[in-house]
Amino acid sequence: MNFKMNLLVIMVGLGLSGCAGRGGTGSCYVIQAGSPTIGADIGIGDPSFGSGAQILAQSFQIATPTIITGVEIPLYKVGTITDPEVQTVNLRIETNPSGQNQPSGILAGTHAEGELAISQIGTDYNFYKFTFTGGMTLQPGTYWIRVSGTYTSSATNHVKWVAHDGAGGYGDGHAAYFNNTSWITSGFGLRDFLFNLDC
Repeated sequence: MNFKMNLLVIMVGLGLSGCAGRGGTGSCYVIQAGSPTIGADIGIGDPSFGSGAQILAQSFQIATPTIITGVEIPLYKVGTITDPEVQTVNLRIETNPSGQNQPSGILAGTHAEGELAISQIGTDYNFYKFTFTGGMTLQPGTYWIRVSGTYTSSATNHVKWVAHDGAGGYGDGHAAYFNNTSWITSGFGLRDFLFNLDC
């Protein structure tokens, strides 16, 4: 796997432009989180990681009401996935249940989800953009980027989400994975999945 920092823009709807985040030319980010750590990546649906990483997630915090038009996450494909034109990686922004530390299963907004065909994902690390139709406003609080796949996965055939492990990661959230029974939020290093929130 070749570490590159390209951005491939995959349009999953129509987005709004402009926000109070980072300005200038090119993409506008509310949050840019993380730098990669070699060997820290986790496969979406990889049964060999921990107790089985069926679904992956990363928490983040919003301090003031903020318009979000999409999310960029770095992915790369490992092995061979059947029906890549049909199978997808799915991304959602979900709320954090009161008093808990895991995705709620509830969308943070009506349009807070998108999908990407496996055929669009290469074997090199690239950022892929999921754009939310119409944009959405996140109120102050904790949220989760939840990523899953529709494909049949194995230890050698899956899509990996690039991660950081160790000191210097994103300070306002952390990685988690669902093992088909419960959410695992600790015990697998100081991982953060890399992500950009677009405004």
